[in-house]
Amino acid sequence: MVEKSELFIKEYKLGLTIRDIAKKYNTSYESIRKCLKGKVPWRRKYISDFTDEQIKKAVDMFDDGKSVKHIAKWFEISAPAISRLLKANNREPICSARKYDLLRTVPINMKQKQIIVGHILGDGCIYRDGPNSMYKIGVGHKEAHKQYFHWKIAMFDPFINTWRRNVDKRKNSVMLNATTICHPEIKQFANMFYLPNRIKIVPNNLDIFMTPLALAVWIMDDGNLKNKVNMRICTMQFSYDDHLELQSLLKRCFDIRSKIMEFKYKGKKYNQLVLNKRNTQILSDVIRPYVVDCMKYKLMPESSTTKCQASKEDDIV
Repeated sequence: MVEKSELFIKEYKLGLTIRDIAKKYNTSYESIRKCLKGKVPWRRKYISDFTDEQIKKAVDMFDDGKSVKHIAKWFEISAPAISRLLKANNREPICSARKYDLLRTVPINMKQKQIIVGHILGDGCIYRDGPNSMYKIGVGHKEAHKQYFHWKIAMFDPFINTWRRNVDKRKNSVMLNATTICHPEIKQFANMFYLPNRIKIVPNNLDIFMTPLALAVWIMDDGNLKNKVNMRICTMQFSYDDHLELQSLLKRCFDIRSKIMEFKYKGKKYNQLVLNKRNTQILSDVIRPYVVDCMKYKLMPESSTTKCQASKEDDIV
C-alpha cells in the first residue's frame, strides 16, 4: 500500500483530481483521499476556474435533487462556493439547519401517527437530547429484519434522513438504527407514553390511533407466535394496570380477547398478553394486509372464515 500511496501522491501533484485518480486505479474516492491527507497540500479550486460545462453540471445536479454538500464533494470545492454558484444561477440552496427548520413545519400525518403508536407500544422510544430540546423517535431493528426496518423509516419520510449499521460489542448481532429529526408534534406522544421519570406507560386515549396499521406495527415489533397458533405479545415493560388497559384496548377496537400471563425471567416476575387460537386468528386476519413479507411468520395462515377456523374446544378468554 506504501507504493500505491506514493503513486497517488505523484498523480495528484501532476494535476489529477482525487476523483480522476480513483477512477484511473479503480479505487474509492475516500481511499484515495485518506492516502493523500496530510501528505500533500490540498489544491484550492475557485468558481472562476469552472468551465461552462462544469457550471451546467453543478446546476443540473442541484435540479436533480443533489445536496450542496454532495455537489461540493463531487467538484472538490467548498460548499459555500457551490451555494454562491447556485444563487448566481437563480437557484435557492437550503442549508441543513434551514432545511430541518422547514421540515419541522411539515405536519405528521395520521398514518404516521398510527405507526408511532404501534412503534412505541413495541420496540420504539421517544427521547430528547436535553431539557430544552424537542423530542425525536428512535428506530432500531436487527439486521435479519432489515426489510421491516427500511419499511418503517420509509413510512416516517421525510423525517428520517440517514440510518446506521451497528455491530454489537459481543459480535453476535448487528443492529440497524435511525432517528427522526426533532419535531414539535412528537411531544404529544412523549406526554402520552412517558411519566416524568421516563417510565413508559399505556395511555387510556389510544382508540383514535389504534387502527389495524398501528396493531400490525405493534405485533411486528413485539408479537411472538408460539406453536404457530398462540400469539404472545412481549409487554413485559408495562405494569399490570397497563396490561389491563391493553386488554381493554384490543377488545374495544378489534373485539380481540386476551389474557394476562405471569412468567419469570432471571428471577423476576413479569406479565405478558397471550391470545388463544381463535383470537390469534382474528388478529392475524386483521393485520395481514399491513404486515411486511419478512414478518409474516408471526401470522397464522389466512382463514376463509375466522370463527369456523378456530376449534370449538378453544376457551373463550
